[in-house]
Amino acid sequence: MATPTPSPGFKRLQAATLRAARAGLSGGFAVITADLTWMVAPRQHAWWACGVVGGTMVLVYWWVWGRIFRNVGLVVK
Repeated sequence: MATPTPSPGFKRLQAATLRAARAGLSGGFAVITADLTWMVAPRQHAWWACGVVGGTMVLVYWWVWGRIFRNVGLVVK
């Protein structure tokens, strides 16, 4: 039995859902990392340290979750 091809609307919905999951995971892990930075950074440098670490880690986690999603087959073709 042949599998039906998904409609363009379904592909857009699937891509948006995967992007949202990836963004949520990236943001959540970046917040946790920034919170840990807040605990170890000196008090006078905590604000900018959290911003730098949090912003950098969002990009890193976005890349990492993209690789994980791709490796387990969660991609829209």
